[in-house]
Amino acid sequence: MPPTRHFLGWHQPILKLGTDHLTGGWEGGPLDLSDLLVVVPTRQSARRLREQLAAIAAKRQTGVLPPLTVPPEYFIASSGVSPISRAESLVLMADVLLKLEPRRLPNLFPAQVQTASADLHWALGAAEQLCDLRTLLAETSLSISDAAARLAEAFADSDRHGPDRWQEMEMVETHYLDRLEKLGLNDATLLRQQAPQAFTLPAGIRRILLIGVPDPTPLAIAILENLAETVPVEVCIHAPQDLEDCFDDWGRPNEDSWTGRPIQIRDEHVVLVPKPQDQARQVVKLLDAGLPVGDLAVGVPDEEVTPHLERELNQRALKAFNPAGRPVAGHAFFHLLTQIGRLLATDSYEAASALLRNPDLLDYLTAKQTNATLDTARLLRQLDKLQNAHLPPTFAALRRWSQQASKDGRMTELAAAVAELDQLLRPLNAPGFVKSIFQTLETIYANRTLNPSVERDRDFVQVATALCEPLFQLDSPLIESIVDSAAARADLMIRLLGRVRIYPEQTGNHPDIDLEGWLELHWNDAPHLILTGFNEGRIPDSVVGHPFLPDLARRALGLSHNSRRLARDAYLLSAMLASRNHEGSLCRIVLGKTSARNDVIKPSRLLFFCPDDILAERVQRLFGEVHQTADTPPWNRAWKLCPQARPAPDHLSVTAFRDYLQCPFRFYLKRVLGMTPLNDRKAELDSMDFGNICHQALEQFAKDQSIRNSADTAEIADYLSAQADMLARTTFGPAIPTAVFIQLESVKQRLRAAARVQADLRAQGWQILHAEYKLGDGHGVDFHGIRLKGVVDRIDRHANGLVRILDYKTFDTPKSPQDTHLASLPTALADQFPAGHWARWDLTNSKGKTKPMLWRDLQLPLYLTLLRDRFGPEIQCGYFVLPKAVSDTKIDLWQPLPWDLIQACETCAAGVIQAIASGVFWPPSESVHFDDFESLFFHGAADSVDSSFVNGEP
Repeated sequence: MPPTRHFLGWHQPILKLGTDHLTGGWEGGPLDLSDLLVVVPTRQSARRLREQLAAIAAKRQTGVLPPLTVPPEYFIASSGVSPISRAESLVLMADVLLKLEPRRLPNLFPAQVQTASADLHWALGAAEQLCDLRTLLAETSLSISDAAARLAEAFADSDRHGPDRWQEMEMVETHYLDRLEKLGLNDATLLRQQAPQAFTLPAGIRRILLIGVPDPTPLAIAILENLAETVPVEVCIHAPQDLEDCFDDWGRPNEDSWTGRPIQIRDEHVVLVPKPQDQARQVVKLLDAGLPVGDLAVGVPDEEVTPHLERELNQRALKAFNPAGRPVAGHAFFHLLTQIGRLLATDSYEAASALLRNPDLLDYLTAKQTNATLDTARLLRQLDKLQNAHLPPTFAALRRWSQQASKDGRMTELAAAVAELDQLLRPLNAPGFVKSIFQTLETIYANRTLNPSVERDRDFVQVATALCEPLFQLDSPLIESIVDSAAARADLMIRLLGRVRIYPEQTGNHPDIDLEGWLELHWNDAPHLILTGFNEGRIPDSVVGHPFLPDLARRALGLSHNSRRLARDAYLLSAMLASRNHEGSLCRIVLGKTSARNDVIKPSRLLFFCPDDILAERVQRLFGEVHQTADTPPWNRAWKLCPQARPAPDHLSVTAFRDYLQCPFRFYLKRVLGMTPLNDRKAELDSMDFGNICHQALEQFAKDQSIRNSADTAEIADYLSAQADMLARTTFGPAIPTAVFIQLESVKQRLRAAARVQADLRAQGWQILHAEYKLGDGHGVDFHGIRLKGVVDRIDRHANGLVRILDYKTFDTPKSPQDTHLASLPTALADQFPAGHWARWDLTNSKGKTKPMLWRDLQLPLYLTLLRDRFGPEIQCGYFVLPKAVSDTKIDLWQPLPWDLIQACETCAAGVIQAIASGVFWPPSESVHFDDFESLFFHGAADSVDSSFVNGEP
């Protein structure tokens, strides 16, 4: 029998009209509604209805026996039969897929899966998709087999629904259900499909009312249709009687009636702002203007807006309440659990690094220290350095390298932390995973004290409690019989934890403001309404690109589809606006131009359900330029960076002059404070690593008396290649990362080209005299009042006695020695570097014209200055260039090198030394190539740094 429909009007909110309907005819005494089952859209609307009934009864100084108030999901329950857990469903479905083998399912899985070795990790991912599909189909009491048959009938003349794929999914489902039956277990999805026949009303219920439920699931309707045979079912619709043809028997808006129907949205209702944070400011703008908290209904269908709103409200001492709950994925306890799981599942360095940086684990490691406090900053620096040096791909490799470093007295904190972590996680690889994971958590949090009066601690307890439920699911004989490794159990754990949400209780400590989802908002009776996130894809909600159920298939199967959701949302917006269409009510519809990731997002199409005479203007407005709605000051630092003041160094390396000439301040950071950029996301050789392997291979060749005088290109090439391989194995271990292996081939190409050049040098009469020649035997030499240190890559001598200094350079694009040492003086800097300044040298060409130059490096001419006494005045200098284009490999000499240039170099070096000794490290250069410190500065280094640490200017 069809339900009885009641049209309540929409001149007031549904909460007021619904409670009026429930209390109609109540004359006095306690209000007894205990024989009613009232269906409302959500748990939040059920709470509001109960509170409203209690408030009405309190006004009459009496009580109320409330109805059983439930959302539609209440009906989708089993008949007291316990199904298997989601974890068990996933594992069993995954096992079925592995036993069937992907090659038998060519239409369901891509070719790469069929040819690759499918493992449990892959199977769990595929099982998730299939289990979610079965849950979705259960909304219409369909199995995959039922859906396949119905789609085949609906698309008899077309293969748009992928019939072969559905047949394969049907085969998987059949094997899955057969396995369940043999095990004597019950499937949760199958029980949902059977709910229409299994559901029974609680004792004492004599009438069922649906109040303001615009989109009950097909399964809920099927159950209600069965119940309507024995008890009266009524549907209360938040709309006037003259719209009765716009709804079906169950109060669902008809698609044809609501799609395109004009919605009474006035232009002053609509506010377009740039970003999610601007949407949040629109809400607090009304509160700042004096609007009482309790008089404002706030809708947040876009979760990107929620954190901004919470932050803005918190700054005004207002507590936000989100009845839709929140995922636990942002909580530290969740991160710890999932990081443990990823390390067990992958044994990857990335997982180990993330876990070692977890604050809770660092607290545990600190508490484990007995003799001294753990320096966590030093621990993490050591982790970064080890990763940069060795690129360990796995936790096992990290453990091996850290142990080796500790034997040499290095990285002791890291080695101890890695060993402790290994010891902590070792029990998880044994049987009894669930017991072990709880014991591990107990160990980590043994010293953590929780105070129930502290909100942070209460939140910790709630999150930990919520996460325990999926962990308990893992403690199953079925799972133990199929999942035989800690890696697979950890993989399953991560999949379960990612779905957990927590639902905080309303505190009752006002002022609170509810941040409600779209369906909850309809039940908020506050006189003023502000809707945020009113963009396409949020309102109306839509499903695009589902792998198994595109929109046409959903329609054919009777599932909720995009057109039905559009009609529902058009109706809901109309109802919410109409119920506040009276003097004194305020409505705002706020939408953003871009998302938090700066992606452009479109206005909701509902905003264009308007009369034709205003459509063009509205389109132009909402797709036009957005105007900032609030004064947003440009980002500025809260404070300037204050480098430590330290004395000038008492020695310099020859290469340090380049750093100072490039930027005095960055020289200070690098050479005085010892700052270097470091992180552990390095995945391949950087330019310095690449050059070092080339250098070290050539250095070893130059030192090896048995080979260095060879003139055989092939022999030299084989030697250099072998050295490169040995260096790579020594640095990265036997399992060289793929990216490094590819780069190593490039290294060896350059070394083979260098072998050709070296063989030619030997044939021309050149011999290697020194390799890695250290100034002053490593102690340095006195130079203008400072100890100067340096290492010359190589010194060669010809049979005629001529000596040359060579510096290895692995340029991608070859640059001459002169171009690397000197640069034209920009006109804009002419006043800063006048004639006679120590950093300037005026180059006179063959025609007598002078060109002002700036020193950028002093390395080669400075070596000549320091070594002329030992090797004679005719000493040469240049580069042994190993460029990317190996055909350009060559000796590039700096000739002629006039004596006045060498003198100018010494003058510049003396000027640099004097500036450093005087503490002149300011001002910084604002244009620097390959700036290691770029991330520290905003609006330039000068605006970002407090320069009080310096004594003067250059």
